[in-house]
Amino acid sequence: LHFHLQEKLYVGNDKIDAHVINSHACNVAGLIHSAVSSAPAKKVDADELDSFFEGESEEIDSAPPSIEDKNTPFDEADEIHETKEPEKIVYIPEDPVPEFESSFEKYVYYARKYLTEICLSMLVIVFALNFFVGKKVNCKIAAMWLAKVIPILEENFALLGFGEEANYSLSQIKYDEFEYYASGRDNCKYLFMSLKTKKRQDVITGGLLGLLWPDEDKMILDIPIEASLPLEFMICRKQNVKRTQQEMPNIKNLISVMKSDKLKATNFAVLAETNEVSDLMLNSKLVAGLTKYEKYIEFLHITDQQVYTNYPLVLKAEILFGDSPAEYNDSVKVIELILDLVDFVATAVKLPARVLDVAKKNRSAEDKKKEKESREKKEEEIQQKKEEKERELREKLKKLAPDERRKLEEKIKMDNKKKEMKGKNKVIKF
Repeated sequence: LHFHLQEKLYVGNDKIDAHVINSHACNVAGLIHSAVSSAPAKKVDADELDSFFEGESEEIDSAPPSIEDKNTPFDEADEIHETKEPEKIVYIPEDPVPEFESSFEKYVYYARKYLTEICLSMLVIVFALNFFVGKKVNCKIAAMWLAKVIPILEENFALLGFGEEANYSLSQIKYDEFEYYASGRDNCKYLFMSLKTKKRQDVITGGLLGLLWPDEDKMILDIPIEASLPLEFMICRKQNVKRTQQEMPNIKNLISVMKSDKLKATNFAVLAETNEVSDLMLNSKLVAGLTKYEKYIEFLHITDQQVYTNYPLVLKAEILFGDSPAEYNDSVKVIELILDLVDFVATAVKLPARVLDVAKKNRSAEDKKKEKESREKKEEEIQQKKEEKERELREKLKKLAPDERRKLEEKIKMDNKKKEMKGKNKVIKF
């Protein structure tokens, strides 16, 4: 009976514990015994026995027996398999979608529901549109201004653009910065223009910060002059004098603000070494041009201190484009004014002897100051290296054993003594 029950229970089950089989075998045996004792002998058909076992098997599958029953016989070698509770899945119910009476209510409902996603999407679209539109506008403004200045450059220079052949296109460095070059003219080496437009492609710096600190489209001009003069001359707006002196401290000691009645009607300040230099540089043509095109000139500087390039004398100027394309015709005229000033400095400027003496004295003092600063900087670097070396040596001594540390310290002392003896025994040859 036990073998027959085990055979029936293994059908459809991978494994049944031994105590389960024993328990059901005992139950079946008890039922058969009670039936035999209470009823007359009856032959049990095999089909009935099979149906009985199938019912028992279904009961085992549906309700597994408890392993805590102490009356159930156990075999110590058998394992007790604990049943794991099924994992609980938490379902979060979605908000019920209300019934809408009109399409407008439907749009309002979904707009409020996805308000964050809509705002972020609109922000990305605004940034992208501003970038592409701003970049295109910057290129257009730079090209328009260059088209106005090209006729002036053709009259004054033999070669336009970068390269060996004439080129009328700008070289784009950034989305808001362009460059152009011209060469082949008397009294100057070349003309280099750096066109810097507003950061229209950037919403933050060009838009939001531009409201607090407005910027303008401008051109920075560099022209090395073919002349060798100790000349320092600057024209800038009165409100920018202090900032200019802070940005160029090496020039601050050479030039100072000069009183000039020639530019009294303008907002310009004149900085030079002496009043003679100021009066000599401010000829009638330059004064007339500065007065007429005051709106477009930010500053103009002629220097021999090599703060911009390595040439002995350089002119640097900053010119504003103007607020509209109609003003470009006036702003490009400043280029003609500057080229006339270059010719004047290279051919007509003759500094008096007293001015030359003052300039020589000022530059000699400035050179000594630069040498002193350079020497102090080198001494500071040497001291820093010495301190770094001593710090590394101290760290190395800490890691050594006492005997090795003592030997190394003695060696260092001997080396220092040798260096001192060499310094004392130096022979000076005359």
